[in-house]
Parts: sequence; C-alpha cells; structure tokens
Amino acid sequence: MTPGFAAPPAAPWINICDRHNTAQVGSVTMIGRLPGAPYAVVVPGENPEALALVRQCVPDAFISKIRRGKYIQAGVFRDRATAEYLSVVLREQNLDARVIYLP
Repeated sequence: MTPGFAAPPAAPWINICDRHNTAQVGSVTMIGRLPGAPYAVVVPGENPEALALVRQCVPDAFISKIRRGKYIQAGVFRDRATAEYLSVVLREQNLDARVIYLP
C-alpha cells in the first residue's frame, strides 16, 4: 500500500493504489476509456497539486476533458464497487473524488 493511503477496512485485500487507466490489448496499449470498464473515478478540475496527490496512489492518473469541463481521471473499473472503493481512498486524502458512469 502506498504511504498515506490506507485500505478501507471493508476490503483490505484489494491493492487499490495501482495503475487503472491502461490496458494491453494484443500489441496495443489502450489509455483512458477501457473496454468493459464504464465506471470512472474522477476529481473535478485540473489542479497540479491534486494530480500529484492522486498519482501517489494511481501513477497513471491524468487530466482529461468532457463537456462539463476538465477532471483528473484516477481510474476506470468494470464494477462500481471497486470504483467507489478508490473514491473513498482519495476522499480520505481530502480530494473531491467521485464515480461517474461512462457508457
């Protein structure tokens, strides 16, 4: 577990601090929206300090943009429960993390 980021007691076996924005599909590395992973954990805005803090837990976090504005994408997941778990971990660091659904 990354220093400063503790696992919530409900699921201590999950290593939530990891890369969640890339996947290898054959010889192609996919970044951002991954197939079959519609739940994204985001932090609104593009604050460099917030991005640095998110990257302490999720090294491949990045800034992206949708119609509503820019946000830090912390990770994408197949299931909402895992996404909510990362959101809680980031909120414990005083980040405004939330889960959004990207159909």
